[in-house]
Amino acid sequence: AVVSTQSADRPVSDEDEGSDHAEEERDLVEEEEDDSEGEAEMLAERLRAAEQERIDAQKQRFIEEQKELEELEAHIRKEEQKIEQERIEREKTAKEEKERLEREKAAEKEQKRIEREKAAKEHQERIEREKAAIREQQERIEREKADKEE
Repeated sequence: AVVSTQSADRPVSDEDEGSDHAEEERDLVEEEEDDSEGEAEMLAERLRAAEQERIDAQKQRFIEEQKELEELEAHIRKEEQKIEQERIEREKTAKEEKERLEREKAAEKEQKRIEREKAAKEHQERIEREKAAIREQQERIEREKADKEE
């Protein structure tokens, strides 16, 4: 409401009424401008809030994807360790098998050596027995010859 500063004894002129009307219009325009500014600020605030929500959602997705990536990397490392352990076990098993075969081969070789030595010893003993038999036979022949001469 507009308060007139005119004195009460003076009549209100058409000019005064026009200025009151213009002042009212200015007030209405200012209110509308204030409302428009308020709406613009509200829209801007909503846009900022929506943008912040989008940014927060992107950050959350990034964090979740990073976590998934770390889990996958951990799983890959675990699988690689498992594969490496299996490789080590296969190498160990192959080495043990090779050593076992070498021991068996050495044992067979030793067994053949022992058998050869035994056969050689038996052969030598047979030769000695035959020599002894020949000496005994020669001695007997010598005795018989000596007995005939007497």
